[in-house]
Amino acid sequence: MTHLNRRFANGFLSSIALLLASGVATLSTATVTPFQDSTQDWSQRIWDSAKNSEFPGLDQLRVRFDAMPDGSFDQIALEHFRQTDTRNRENERKAFVTRDEAHNEALKELLEEKSNENLSQALLAAVKAQTFSENFNDAFENSMIMEIVAQAEREIPELEANGEWLEAQELIYRLRTLYSDTDFLEKYDLYDKQLMRVSRRVSMLSKYAPRHMHDYRSRRAERLGEEPLDEFNEARADDWQERLRDINIKMLKRSMKTAAVEHIENERWLPLLEGGLESLSLLASTPALSETFPALDDKAMVRKWIGFIDKELQTLDRQNGDDMTSWTLSRLLSRILETNEKTLNFPPELIYREFGDGAMYKLDRFSEIMWPNKLRRFEQATQGNFVGVGIIIRETETNDILVVNPTEGGPAYYAGVKPNDLIKEVNRESTAGWSVNDAVDNITGKVNTDVELG
Repeated sequence: MTHLNRRFANGFLSSIALLLASGVATLSTATVTPFQDSTQDWSQRIWDSAKNSEFPGLDQLRVRFDAMPDGSFDQIALEHFRQTDTRNRENERKAFVTRDEAHNEALKELLEEKSNENLSQALLAAVKAQTFSENFNDAFENSMIMEIVAQAEREIPELEANGEWLEAQELIYRLRTLYSDTDFLEKYDLYDKQLMRVSRRVSMLSKYAPRHMHDYRSRRAERLGEEPLDEFNEARADDWQERLRDINIKMLKRSMKTAAVEHIENERWLPLLEGGLESLSLLASTPALSETFPALDDKAMVRKWIGFIDKELQTLDRQNGDDMTSWTLSRLLSRILETNEKTLNFPPELIYREFGDGAMYKLDRFSEIMWPNKLRRFEQATQGNFVGVGIIIRETETNDILVVNPTEGGPAYYAGVKPNDLIKEVNRESTAGWSVNDAVDNITGKVNTDVELG
């Protein structure tokens, strides 16, 4: 049921409340003779119908005033109910007209965007049309919407194959939104899983392939008619090394053991190991990362690495998760490092970090390992007199950093930052793939120093 439906229901219940409070009777269904029922019987029948959401019979339940015996009821209360019922009918009519106009306008927008070959905006228009439908499921009976959905489903694999991860992420997010709060739960779950995987790739690109990410964002800006981006800042090309500095295998093992033993859901080792392996598979199957790790250009070695990961996942699937211990992790890491030396030769610190982050991601979005670079920033923030710029931020479903609200009187407030602004850059560095913690780490700084937000 849409929100519009619930508003109608609430309006009708308000009328019922007036009826019951005044003790006025209403007409039963056609099979009951009005004069045989007491006021209490009639009121109870209306109330039961309302509680059971039997709104298709609303017209039958409304009062037929001419059928009521004269002088049997409070005429003032009865007239009050007449007026309330009339207003309720008129409000319903206006709401339906407004909703239908908005629905038709959204479909018109869908056609325009489709003719302009802007598939993402066409999907967004489809979501708008769905919002103004009586029932969200009705959208899937509209041939124009389903044509756009089919086109998106065809294009997403092509975009992924071509490494256009930002555009693929956008389309999958639109499709997931379209299927949310509908009866098509399997479709929603499918797109939700796809979105998580693509978003993780986007995050990896942001960390380890900043030039490619800059190119993706430039093409997206051009496609949407936005202002062109500045040239890529070459000084940011080696930022990934700071993410890995001082990481070692002992940190990973201690963190994994803590998560396996102390996490609130207590799922033990299996999901952690699966998440870590899946993360290493994503790392190797994202070709653009060859910008930083050239061995990914060797397709034969990539196939060997991914084949090894798949075999390890199959082995885990055959084991009893309750029998796994920290020794299971140690032996698995030994095999990973040995295979890495023979294939892609990733820096060991990269394997530790991505394995650990993948494991935490498998648990929930709120658990993470405090790696050395995060710990350094945390210590700066708590011991170095670090401050922010006076904004509340959160992460959106598409991994954008959204301004919830600027603090009145703060630097961001006076600089013109507004609610619902998206922070796309911090000091000319793209925020694509950042978590909220990443954004906080980069926006905060020492008192009276500057930070540039885009």
